[in-house]
Amino acid sequence: MTQLVELDPNIHGDLKLSCAAPILFAQAQHLMGVRVTEIDKAVSSFPVFFVRSAQTGTLSLTALTSFRAGENLFIENQKWRATYTPVEMKIYPFSLVPSANAEKGYALAADLNSLALQTESGEPLYEANKMESLYLSKIKATLEAEIKNEALTRQFLQEIDRLGLISPIVIELHFEGGAVEIINGLCTVAEEKLNSLADDLLMALNKKGYLLPLHAALISLFQVNDLINRFNRKCQGLKIENINLKLDRGTSGSFQ
Repeated sequence: MTQLVELDPNIHGDLKLSCAAPILFAQAQHLMGVRVTEIDKAVSSFPVFFVRSAQTGTLSLTALTSFRAGENLFIENQKWRATYTPVEMKIYPFSLVPSANAEKGYALAADLNSLALQTESGEPLYEANKMESLYLSKIKATLEAEIKNEALTRQFLQEIDRLGLISPIVIELHFEGGAVEIINGLCTVAEEKLNSLADDLLMALNKKGYLLPLHAALISLFQVNDLINRFNRKCQGLKIENINLKLDRGTSGSFQ
């Protein structure tokens, strides 16, 4: 269970961050959150989809790293094997939390239950004088930048959802021997709807910088082929022979 605690050098001064922290986070993530500001880089490695929360109906932007929940095909022999490393991996297990004592109204916190934090070895969080280490300062700066990136992502998702530019997509996995597995709960860009938008709407989306991530998400679907190859190299059972991607507005279910 996550235990976010505001960091205090007087209490946590001996903590160190394991060099394996990114792997510890990513190894069980079949869906990894990405921001709209990083989608142009994320699509160099992953197929990017949208996921709608069953509880709130809001969209999130995600990179698909496996066809199976709880695994990540981009980790081999405890090494990250992708061109791009999502920001989520770089900041784990840290977060910003509201704080009445901090000048900016928020403070750096960490999940103290994470195996990435230890006292024996790794990058120290604090110097001997109780000042933040350079390593921790960089993580904090990244987290502060993420406040803006999260806001930009939220605005992007709200706008394209309002315009009806998101459509559920079904992934059909066809295995050796004829077995078929269906994955739903994912969404992609409704390409026909996007292409049919009036010129003024397209210009408005382009001015906001939204057309690039939309087209990038569409192009990223070709990365599913790489996922198939990774799956087949690692699988212990039947291999995937082919895959079908189908837009389906009647789809229900969740792949979260």
